[in-house]
Amino acid sequence: MTIVLLFIGNSSEKELPTKRVVLLMAWMFVITVAGGYAGQFLYRIDFPSLLEIVLPRSVASNNFLNNLIHPGLAQVQSILGYENPRPKAPFEYANSWGANFGMFLPFFMLSYIYTKTTTQRIIFAVILVAAIPPVIFSLNRGLWFALLVMAVFASVRLAIKGKWLAVVGLGLVAVASYLVLLLTPLVDLIFARLDNPHSDEGRSNLADTVLQLVVSYSPVVGFGAPRARQSNFFSIAGGATADCAQCAPPQLGTQGALWYLIFATGFLGLALFVFFIVRSTIPALRHPEPTASAMVYPTLFFFCVIPFYDTISAPLMTLMIGIGLLWRLERQRAVPAPHHISTSKESP
Repeated sequence: MTIVLLFIGNSSEKELPTKRVVLLMAWMFVITVAGGYAGQFLYRIDFPSLLEIVLPRSVASNNFLNNLIHPGLAQVQSILGYENPRPKAPFEYANSWGANFGMFLPFFMLSYIYTKTTTQRIIFAVILVAAIPPVIFSLNRGLWFALLVMAVFASVRLAIKGKWLAVVGLGLVAVASYLVLLLTPLVDLIFARLDNPHSDEGRSNLADTVLQLVVSYSPVVGFGAPRARQSNFFSIAGGATADCAQCAPPQLGTQGALWYLIFATGFLGLALFVFFIVRSTIPALRHPEPTASAMVYPTLFFFCVIPFYDTISAPLMTLMIGIGLLWRLERQRAVPAPHHISTSKESP
């Protein structure tokens, strides 16, 4: 991730055009949306990956490793009391799908400035509206919350700048989203999810344990990496068994990048991490260039979901790409434009 940041930040516009980077990330958004539909309607499709076939069965059957190497379109869970396919393709988990959706969205929105024809703008609008149902199918409350925060922040920011046409555009997107929800069963799915917290207690217990251990034993530098518990939250005799691998609680330092940073690097590591990202993003708030200005939104989304999602993977890579673009644009802005020097001689 550091290499990607340095590569983009030190590449010239000629070597790596900003347009190419933005459009590639926008295509990742489209692929994520397509994966959302595949996870909802084709979730029963199952096949092994080549790596899964080659690895010894004792290795490939490891629960954590299998989630990483086994292709899947959805995580099928019973959050609402019945079987719910939650899209995850092309990522490892349903929450990873939600985290990456939100990180790619600002790049997709930014790609609008590169549309040249009415047809391209219509396709853009269709994809944006089509992205709404998978967001609801995913049952990702963290994603819903972060998207709402981004929408409110963008509206206020654009209004302060006097860009009323853009505010109207956001309003139209909001109206379209509302109509899609109102005219479909999706709104019922939202309320059903909010009425079924499902993992709240486990996440709360895990976060409390992480804070207690770090504060008590290693508040400055943490423990270096996530660690497994020897029991569950309710009994010292509880935990995984041969018949129930899922009975063990998640590892300490998982279920949210915030808890990973605290547990693995301590409060000092967390402070340095947050300082670097915030300091790197501040120029986006005052930069006049649209691409640079838009790079505040990946950071905003990242911090909205950091308590809930494990974002120290592809989402962090996307964030580094955004920071790299912003860093490069800020450096270009700081370089004074060359002055034209006339070589013609004045007549006497």
